[in-house]
Amino acid sequence: MRHILGAFGVLAAGVLLAVSAAMNWRFGYQLGRTELDGFIYGSASAAADCMKALVPFFFFAAIRNRMWSQAIASAIVGLVVTTYSLTSALGHAALNRIDTTGQRTVAANAYQDLRADLTRTQEQLSWVPKHRPAAAIESEIATTKLQKAWSWTNGCTDVQGKDGRKFCEGYNSLVTELASAEQADAYQERIAGIEAKLSGMAGVAISAQADPQAAVLTKLASIVIPGVKIEDVQTAMAVFIALLLEVGSTFGVYRFQPVAPL
Repeated sequence: MRHILGAFGVLAAGVLLAVSAAMNWRFGYQLGRTELDGFIYGSASAAADCMKALVPFFFFAAIRNRMWSQAIASAIVGLVVTTYSLTSALGHAALNRIDTTGQRTVAANAYQDLRADLTRTQEQLSWVPKHRPAAAIESEIATTKLQKAWSWTNGCTDVQGKDGRKFCEGYNSLVTELASAEQADAYQERIAGIEAKLSGMAGVAISAQADPQAAVLTKLASIVIPGVKIEDVQTAMAVFIALLLEVGSTFGVYRFQPVAPL
């Protein structure tokens, strides 16, 4: 049973080592100015991460065999590669969290802006006076222009007499109603466009918080540590992720693997 548990432990440590090496590879690759430079830095970072997992074997074997110079050398190598791997893991975790929270922030802001624009446009539409469809009003205006009064008033630019004033008042009323109809159509078209964009976000979870996990942990931490900020929690989480990978990948294989003297 102990061997089975040990095998699972080595497997889990191997997964952590693979993840840590991959994170170091990606972070190292991003440091290169060219693709070749990125490959060089990434390979060095991954190799250092793998060496980190071998250091405990050499270090404790050297101590067991009283080979102090090799133990000191192993400790120095382990300190260097572990420090480099830790900083790389911290950089990768921080960049990944920043990118993720940034995308959530953009999505949340875009959603809130669309909702506000929709509310504002619907309110503006409610202010438009009641009117008939634009096509019906245009048809009536066209019919009005065929009347003789249209000529008498020179297209309602030279209004004289009671009949002329009455005719032009009716005509101007139709023009005003048409303007209201056209404005309402513009608002409705805009509302339809906004609703189409919002429906496109229906399958995407929109959160009011850019980093919901950090926000919840900040509320919990504030019970014990008043005044803690969400930025502090985000930093602590990045450090915790890096430590998890580094400790697990450094000592996991050694802890669950029977070691023969080297």
